[in-house]
Amino acid sequence: MGTRPTAAPATPLATTAAPARRAARTPARLLAALLALLACVAAAHAADFSDTAISWRYGQRFREPYSAADIQKNVIALTHISTYAYGSNYFNADLLQSDKNDPASLTQDAGAQEAYIVYRHTLDIGAVLGRELRFGAVKGVGAVLGFDWNTKNDVGYSSRKRMLVVGPTLIWNVTVSGVPGVLSTGNRGQRASTPMVRAEYHF
Repeated sequence: MGTRPTAAPATPLATTAAPARRAARTPARLLAALLALLACVAAAHAADFSDTAISWRYGQRFREPYSAADIQKNVIALTHISTYAYGSNYFNADLLQSDKNDPASLTQDAGAQEAYIVYRHTLDIGAVLGRELRFGAVKGVGAVLGFDWNTKNDVGYSSRKRMLVVGPTLIWNVTVSGVPGVLSTGNRGQRASTPMVRAEYHF
């Protein structure tokens, strides 16, 4: 009598489903943590002006390095802007969900997930010193500190950006369509996870 072939053991569903569930929960948990962080920052000092918004965007023709395919993405953004006696804060977090043309792994059709966070704090040096640092068209002098942070769980690129930003800035009085405002320009040194120093001009 011939030997009966032995069937390969079935892969438990939990071993494949659990990572997918954890990946799906990641954006929601990150968004909740960012909202809590903003609440703590707002409580730390009284803001003269504060605006926080949650937005959703969708596109069908995104591209990624090493792939010529059009990728559909849903993007949820949390954006916060505030000013206080000594400066201003800008914060933005994008949570991006790709379709199957940008897979999270070679063994599943689920799309990759990405988070990209930007934070900038502008400190008004004149306000800290208690005197105006005004000259010509310049309203004041400040310092900018911040960071970019990014992570993605795709197959090929797996972006992991870590970048610190610091440098001086000039604050200008400007009027656009009769509405007064301020314009900040600066030269910022940036240190990234891949060594890099460059000038950044921010408007």
